[in-house]
Amino acid sequence: MPPTWPHSTDYIEAVQAPAVNFADPDLRAAEVVTNAMGLPQPCSGNFADVYQFRTSDGRRSWAVKCFTRPVSKLSERYREISQHLEQAKLPFSVEFKYLEQGVRIRGQWYPVVKMDWVEGQTLAQWVRQNVGKPRRIETLLGIWLKIEPRLRQAQAAHGDLQHGNVMLVPGTTENSLALKLIDYDGMWVPSLGGQSSGEVGHPSYQHPQRARKNLYTSDVDRFPHFVIAFALRCLARPDAERLWTTYDSGENLLFTRDDFVTPAKSELLHELWDTGDRELQAWVGHLVIASQAPVESTPLLPEIMVNGEMSPLPASRETIVRQLMGLMQTSVTVTVPVSSITGNAAVSSSPSEATPAAPPELRFWNGIGYHSANLWQILKSAAPAELKFTSRQSLVLAVTAVACFALGWFSRSMLSHQSEGPLGVTTPGENGGDVLPAEMDGLPREFVNTVGMRFALIPAGEFQMGSPGSDPKTMSDETPRHRVKISRSFYLGRYEVTQEQYDAITKDRSVSTNLQPNHPVVNISWDEGAMFCRQLSDLEKKDYRLQTEAEWEYACRAGSNSPWYFGDEPNQIAEYAWYRNNSNRGPHAVGLLKPNAFALYDMYGNVSEWCHDWYDGTHYQQSSPIDPSGPASPSPGRSKIRRGGSWDDLAFDCRNAFRQASSLDSQSPRTGIRVLLQTEDPRPILSQEGGP
Repeated sequence: MPPTWPHSTDYIEAVQAPAVNFADPDLRAAEVVTNAMGLPQPCSGNFADVYQFRTSDGRRSWAVKCFTRPVSKLSERYREISQHLEQAKLPFSVEFKYLEQGVRIRGQWYPVVKMDWVEGQTLAQWVRQNVGKPRRIETLLGIWLKIEPRLRQAQAAHGDLQHGNVMLVPGTTENSLALKLIDYDGMWVPSLGGQSSGEVGHPSYQHPQRARKNLYTSDVDRFPHFVIAFALRCLARPDAERLWTTYDSGENLLFTRDDFVTPAKSELLHELWDTGDRELQAWVGHLVIASQAPVESTPLLPEIMVNGEMSPLPASRETIVRQLMGLMQTSVTVTVPVSSITGNAAVSSSPSEATPAAPPELRFWNGIGYHSANLWQILKSAAPAELKFTSRQSLVLAVTAVACFALGWFSRSMLSHQSEGPLGVTTPGENGGDVLPAEMDGLPREFVNTVGMRFALIPAGEFQMGSPGSDPKTMSDETPRHRVKISRSFYLGRYEVTQEQYDAITKDRSVSTNLQPNHPVVNISWDEGAMFCRQLSDLEKKDYRLQTEAEWEYACRAGSNSPWYFGDEPNQIAEYAWYRNNSNRGPHAVGLLKPNAFALYDMYGNVSEWCHDWYDGTHYQQSSPIDPSGPASPSPGRSKIRRGGSWDDLAFDCRNAFRQASSLDSQSPRTGIRVLLQTEDPRPILSQEGGP
């Protein structure tokens, strides 16, 4: 690389004599395009000036990029991109040649990039001209859908898909349209894998993680390709002109970076969702989820579209979208109509949070248990008021009632035997989901505080804490397995405390500053977590604290008796947890994956959670069987318990019973907090001053 680089004035002088100062035969025979004063008019960028050269007959033009400052590994980058594109021969690419011996200035050669000069309209210019012409927009969308798959097939990613780098030019036939991609400065090709490009793309098109993590991978086009396709889909609608007038800034195509960073505050996304158009809602849903997930998780459009239309969102993903957009209701009503004795409880709920059904075998026994206990009232209420029973009918009803009570007792025994779950808690439904009644002990199933933190009611009950010695997964500090009773219900945060919530209470923005507002707060010590609880308690005049280890495991198991709340093997863990194999080495927005049966999200993975207790590897040998709160005094290492595993842990470390210990004052990007809200309870509140 040259020790110094020419200035713009040096290039202006050199390009006026191409036959002398250029080595490429095309450029030597061409002329630089000048302005009305006869002077070259460069397009100046961040690190280069671009000049237009044209043949004397005007039939061919090139853009010549001349560098004005050094760029890391510039020669290698442009050489590799040039060679790859020459082999790929993509129909929508332009000639792109890196010329090491490009232009001579004061006797020294400097590199240039020679590209085809494209005459046409940028994507934004063309859309502005054609808004209100849906058939033209739809035609362009059809062309656009083919771009990313072709790039992927060619093992390339443009790196900066946006309105200024997409050109619309006349096609090969009259009234036809062709598309060209220009500006390959940020292009990814396999030979450059593992390097940094220095380009992060236009913010109105790029995934929020792109700039923050300086991502440069084969997947960087996934998100902007989706964004442009979605914008074109919207602009093919009857209200396209109004949308364009409202949301065009001159530097976007409807969407902006803020729509991706905080979808809950996006007027455009809410407007599109509120149309009720299911296909449009599916577009919104996929975009919202993709914006909060890793870049490589952004769906490829051919995989989720059928015959040119977006496939509907699955119910589970629609729930995630509603949560991310702030559309979730704060309560769900569950009712069982007395007119039905089929054993299948009817569920009525807000459209934002449907309650999944229990597995068939559990619905059967649960149905018998419920309906046998109420069948007498059902039969009685179903009979006309003036109806009088004969002695024979009375006998039949009496026998039926006795049978009902017997079946009720038997079904409860079956449920208890099958689940070994907490007493009084319905066995979890399939797919995670909450199957608790709307209220228990006079308490609503969910509580939302003034900060917007949502808490799930966890009922009192009993469970087996720890791991059985017969399980090969068992660690020594997880034994002996012992029965524990949680004597009082409590509320537990549905989600890990987020950066935004932590900032709102503590006013301390010095932690987790590289994360988004809806990511879990990290890098806080146990003391800082306890302080957050105290400040929240003072603000709300309620009793918030860190959960005990027993409360955490009880809530995590949610009635299960297996190593993971979904089963004995970790083959489903990616559906519930951000862990080492799917996290892309970092935390994610809370609540994106499946919850457990208490509707608690991210109990596994994402970040491990501080618990109240001191750590003692042998404490289970003398632990209290009722509401245990850990050792009475700290261990020599003054370590506190962390539970749940993190984004950097293996599935093994995300088991229900797995215990981790960390020093009281340690801070880690893998550790955060979940908060417990105490219900009205006569027990003393646990101290948050570093011990019980």
